[in-house]
Amino acid sequence: MTNKIKNLESLLVAEKAKQLFVAFYSPGTFFCESSRKEVKSKDLKDAVILATKISERHGARPFGFRFEDGNGKTLSGMYYITGRVFKRDDVPDTPENNILRSNMRSRPVCIENNNSWKYTGEFNKEDFVVDWNGNITDSGDKYENYRKKVQSEKY
Repeated sequence: MTNKIKNLESLLVAEKAKQLFVAFYSPGTFFCESSRKEVKSKDLKDAVILATKISERHGARPFGFRFEDGNGKTLSGMYYITGRVFKRDDVPDTPENNILRSNMRSRPVCIENNNSWKYTGEFNKEDFVVDWNGNITDSGDKYENYRKKVQSEKY
C-alpha cells in the first residue's frame, strides 16, 4: 500500500510541475505580498497586463513577477516592472549613506521601484527590468563584472 501512495504522490508532483504560473510580488509591511495566476506561456507582455489588475493590501501594486511551476519551483529570475537600477558607486559616500553603502558590499547592484509603494531590493544576475509593454530594458547579467569587483574588495 505504501508504494501505491508514493507512486500517486510522485504522479501528482509531476503533474503540478507541468503547470505554469506567474507569481507577482508587491511591497508589504515587513515582507513582500505575493499572488499567483496560472498562465499558458512565459509571455512577458501578458504577465505585465495581469500585473495591472492586481492590488494587494493597502493598494500595493506588483513591482515584479517571476515564473513558477505548479509546485512553486522558480523557473525564471525576477522581472521588475520598470524601476531604476543603481550600483553601490552611484550612492554618494556621505555620512547619511554609510549604512546603505556598507550593506551594498555584498549586494552591490539594487533596483528601486515606485509602482505603488517604494520597493528597493537586490538586482541579481538572472533578473530583468521590463517596461509596461513587456519589453526587456535592462538585465542583471550585464552588472556581473561590477558585482565581482565590489565583492572582492577588502574593507
